[in-house]
Amino acid sequence: MQAKEAEADALRSVQLDMEFAFITEQDIQDFVEGMIRAIFKEVQGVELAEPFPRLTYFEAMRRYGSDKPDLRIALELTELTDLMKEAVRLEKAFIEDCLPINALGLSASEFTQYIDYIADRRLESVGLSALNPGVKNPLPWLAEMMDIKKEQNFFEGRVTEYHKASAIHGSSDDEL
Repeated sequence: MQAKEAEADALRSVQLDMEFAFITEQDIQDFVEGMIRAIFKEVQGVELAEPFPRLTYFEAMRRYGSDKPDLRIALELTELTDLMKEAVRLEKAFIEDCLPINALGLSASEFTQYIDYIADRRLESVGLSALNPGVKNPLPWLAEMMDIKKEQNFFEGRVTEYHKASAIHGSSDDEL
């Protein structure tokens, strides 16, 4: 039993010592890739892609936030600032269409400034720079009602906050 375990350990911890002279980084990568492809073909019968996909450290960090990304999962980072700029642009266009004139004490300019204010708060909450630094909240009453710090995820609510229709209307489960 010990002989089999020792043999298995030896196979798990193989070290390859390569000695080269006057070669480039590309030469080493090509050699190792060829060796790995040959091993996979011989042992597993699997043909690996040629060449292996490569990312520089900086590209991996920029695209995946890690220097060892799992490329089997298409999960690249997204730059939120550009998305937020587009969302703010669309929201402002919507507001200007909906409020062509000041009504009920609300103006399109106040709402568009409020959109800038909220966008900046959202970006700053995830550690990004504001699009409009220093913009003030023109609608403090709306912020009080809609304050993003008070938002809660559906799953964060307590069960007691949800009622069955039967408890409210006095219906039985059979009637529903």
